[in-house]
Amino acid sequence: MEIDASLYVEDFPRLRSRGSFNKDALAIMLKAPVPGNVKTRLSPPFTPVEAAGLYRCFIEDVFIKAAGLKGVDLYAFYAPEGGGADALGGVVPSGVSSFPQEGGDLGARMRNVFKSLFDKGYKKVSIIGTDSPDMPVEYIRGAFTLLDEAGLVLGPARDGGYYLIAMNSLFETVFDGISWSTGAVLEQTIEKAEQASIAFTLLPVWHDIDTFEDLALLRASAGAPVSSNYLETMGY
Repeated sequence: MEIDASLYVEDFPRLRSRGSFNKDALAIMLKAPVPGNVKTRLSPPFTPVEAAGLYRCFIEDVFIKAAGLKGVDLYAFYAPEGGGADALGGVVPSGVSSFPQEGGDLGARMRNVFKSLFDKGYKKVSIIGTDSPDMPVEYIRGAFTLLDEAGLVLGPARDGGYYLIAMNSLFETVFDGISWSTGAVLEQTIEKAEQASIAFTLLPVWHDIDTFEDLALLRASAGAPVSSNYLETMGY
């Protein structure tokens, strides 16, 4: 399927609040930085301990970025595999509520995150992961603004998935029948939205950091200072 380039919004720093008084929530989905359970595609050349240390830096960079969002409540939803809450070991900042992810696959887990936050009374909810620690914070702000006019906002990743998904209502159909962890995720999600007549828009394309080659995007990156410093310290 060919994606209409006109759907992309390129100039997010210029977006301004439209006076919405709705309460917004940002959910960060993460894993406990346990060696051997995270960033396994970096080993080798990283050791499992080094890869887990870098992933912990990813989490820190994401929360530093998210803390700068005004009028947005932050939540952490952790994968129970790998030790659960006890293994988080101070990764999630104090004051941020943490909950286990629930569901059999990624789609079910995201659906349940949206449902739990909409049930709390939030009007706009956005979900991000921790694989894009250098993602511009303007993209997150822009997603909430765009929800004034679209029901669904997606942040396309270069690998065919998405780095952000935001909604102003729970549209469960966009999680059904998706080939998760493949390059077809974004395309299939858009098809589901179109079939259900859900108004959507797309953020600029960004990248995930999954492989050793991807790390070149983080070296000396002002957008992920903790991760960049870690790479420099480790000699990568």
